[in-house]
Amino acid sequence: MMMMQNEDNFERRKSATVSSLVMTSGDDDDDKSRAGRVDERVRDFVERVNACENIFTTSSCSGRVSIFAERTEEDCKEKRKGGEWVFVSHELVVKEEEEEERSLMVEKMKESLRKSSSTLTLRFEPFILAVETKDEHTARMFVKCARDAGYRESGVVSTVDESKRASGSGRITASARCSIRMEALVAKDGEMLLSDEGLRILVEECNKKMKANWERADRFYALFTERFCGEKKTDDALIINSKNNNNNNNGGDTSNNSHSGRTEKAKRCWFLVDSLCAKTCKDALKRNGWLDQSRKSASASIEEAQRRHLVVDNPVVHEEIDGDVEGKENTGEDGKKVKKPKALPPKKSFVKLPVIETNAFVTLMDKNATAVEPSSAPIHFAISLNLATFIVEDVDAPGNENGSRSNSGSGSSSSSSS
Repeated sequence: MMMMQNEDNFERRKSATVSSLVMTSGDDDDDKSRAGRVDERVRDFVERVNACENIFTTSSCSGRVSIFAERTEEDCKEKRKGGEWVFVSHELVVKEEEEEERSLMVEKMKESLRKSSSTLTLRFEPFILAVETKDEHTARMFVKCARDAGYRESGVVSTVDESKRASGSGRITASARCSIRMEALVAKDGEMLLSDEGLRILVEECNKKMKANWERADRFYALFTERFCGEKKTDDALIINSKNNNNNNNGGDTSNNSHSGRTEKAKRCWFLVDSLCAKTCKDALKRNGWLDQSRKSASASIEEAQRRHLVVDNPVVHEEIDGDVEGKENTGEDGKKVKKPKALPPKKSFVKLPVIETNAFVTLMDKNATAVEPSSAPIHFAISLNLATFIVEDVDAPGNENGSRSNSGSGSSSSSSS
């Protein structure tokens, strides 16, 4: 009886929340993160979540750059609440070869400083998605999905305790968050603290974080769709970055988006690794179900490893002990016999292990990642030492071994490590 009451309450809350959502357009200049509003870039994701049975969204934001005016002494005397948003953008602040957005931001900053002795803070805030779920299992699934996509600060925010379960009023909520935010003081007591050049540098950094933010949100959307809806999303189905391309390429002209036809090509994913760690990494890949056992491993050249910025030189040991013969037993200081290891060759050797592409690789490619599962730790360790990387190859036709083309974007994790 209590369970049915909880489920009825969940359905009522979901129905009320979904019906109250307002989907904004790209021309809306207001802050799209206010209650009840869903900004355009995250609209498809929100609709996808709300279409699932045991979950619905409670708040969302695709990421934003803002200038916030803190409360002044006059505000405090008049007991006025909070500060005010001087500028908010959910897009890149400076578009390619355009200065309109930054000019608008600077003008609004100057206007705010003319009106009062404000303290202004430039902020970048990343994508966030908060949800309520019908049960704890769904909440844990959501958090696992978010963390696998790179949102390592995600977690279950609240669970139903026994007292609330009895009243039927308990709620289970979770959120997807990450740490690529930024905050900088740009004006103090009505005076600008930065030169135009200093402000430009900060804005460029915000734009870099915004692009990384969109890429990570795309990965999350694809992974959520795969795990919650049973659909595998292809490159041209990703939502947030595709909108970015349409908005920033020649005013929405999609004639240059030739990459959208990649779905017709087969893809092969490999784990390029130093031969000395290959066995340990292969075991880890197998444990996690990522090793593609339908294909064989392949040797890789030093040149390919260098192109991927891997370490190709073995360490040189300069220490020599008189009388020691390489590979022979010698007596140590404690009188015990020790065997001096054989010297390594000058160059390393590399092997390519066939793997099944998964969004979990995103976290492993982040060298600063801390929330790495123990079962995949050897893989992350090799990557963090520049001894391994994931690569993807496009194959023009099945079975055509010579028709593969390496994806130039693979093997780099800079876009996802902020």
